[in-house]
Amino acid sequence: MTLQMNKQIVPEYKQTKVGIIPEDWSIGKIGKIFTKVSTPVAINVNEQYQEIGIRSHGKGIFYKEKILGKDLGNKSVFWIKKDCLILNIVFAWEQAIAKTTDEQSGMIASHRFPMYRPNHEQANIDYFLYLFSFYISPLNLVSDSLYHSKKNCNFFSIFYPKHHFVYCRLAFNE
Repeated sequence: MTLQMNKQIVPEYKQTKVGIIPEDWSIGKIGKIFTKVSTPVAINVNEQYQEIGIRSHGKGIFYKEKILGKDLGNKSVFWIKKDCLILNIVFAWEQAIAKTTDEQSGMIASHRFPMYRPNHEQANIDYFLYLFSFYISPLNLVSDSLYHSKKNCNFFSIFYPKHHFVYCRLAFNE
């Protein structure tokens, strides 16, 4: 589907700095759309912990073997929180990104797996998972976790629906 005919924008769409998008969509900087979620674990050497990993190419979360706290050594680990985008900073360029669920609550991840929650009023997490899995590299989210500075996430603008629908592919096709 072509959104522009004879240099005129189709009704109900608008021209923006990132291209033509539906009129009721917004554009925002990653650092303003997402909040980093980080709850450190106070390791108990005698307790067992379940770590997670993230597969590349948007193929989801996998579970590692349970491990005793004493075997974690001095590794920094964080509690998994549900309804977050979580990514593997080592393989972000390969779309190693997933959505956390209730199933991962109580599990842990190292500092190499930062979690981000979209601000509630801004958009649906499933939309962003789809966007980062198939259209935009999540490396832009990684800049915040690597440098611990919101300004590093504010150079990149993305578009998103204001409504809570998930996969509006119209704006991405052709």
